[in-house]
Amino acid sequence: MTTLAWGFDALLAAGMLWLGWQALFLSRRFAAVVHFMAFQLLMALAWVRLSAPDIALAEAAVGAGVTGALLLTALGRLPAGTSLGAHPHRWQRPCAGWRLAPPASALAGWPGWPTLCLAPAWRWRSPAHSMRQASATLSLRCC
Repeated sequence: MTTLAWGFDALLAAGMLWLGWQALFLSRRFAAVVHFMAFQLLMALAWVRLSAPDIALAEAAVGAGVTGALLLTALGRLPAGTSLGAHPHRWQRPCAGWRLAPPASALAGWPGWPTLCLAPAWRWRSPAHSMRQASATLSLRCC
């Protein structure tokens, strides 16, 4: 990749981070919805950069288009004077549940533990090898 492509990707990532932060923490709901829609458009552009135009089209249509229209419609149906959030700093409180992160990650990894233990015992063989083994077993039983 060229320096220009790296710069564009870095600018795209920084723009996505900034728009995502603004969409989450703005106190004005209309501005938050507009930032959310812009974030979804940048996300579609990121999918284009990753050579996935089908996902990019779906992201632009559903993420920015339909979801943005639904959010703007819901915002328009709110009573007058409620465009500002009741508690704009509600999401900025420190999370008290950080102590649950280690047990939650242990529980999330628990179903994969048998798979990791049994992985060396699994020997992936080609179908031709399986056919030879089956025919050898069959020939031994017939004789």
